[in-house]
Amino acid sequence: MIQGLTAETENAKCQNTKLEAAVTQSEQQGEAALTDARCKLAELEAALQKAKQDMACLLKEYQEVMNSKLGLDIEIATYRRLLEGEEQRLCEGVGSVMSGVSSSRGGVTCGGLTYGTTPGRQIASGPSATGGAASQ
Repeated sequence: MIQGLTAETENAKCQNTKLEAAVTQSEQQGEAALTDARCKLAELEAALQKAKQDMACLLKEYQEVMNSKLGLDIEIATYRRLLEGEEQRLCEGVGSVMSGVSSSRGGVTCGGLTYGTTPGRQIASGPSATGGAASQ
């Protein structure tokens, strides 16, 4: 009976040692996992901060480009009004020159192309008639 209890005690001690070793190993694995998770969290936070900084820079660049675009749109509109005014002036000028031409010889058309014809000669102005430049 003493031998049975001694064997049982030894068996319990052996099982206790194995369980303590398993607990120690689990604690070490848990600590390693926790350390790894903290490291990954720090990396993610750093990446998030960098992404925020990059986005702020991109937003600033976008705003600068949009300001430039707005300025260019205004400039384009200004030049468009100037061109339309110049085209109107040219149409009026060609119209007064062509008023002496008989209607049987041709007429004056304003818009994309302004021209009039006389026998053997053509008077033309406008972008398509002059290759992009207005003639007088």
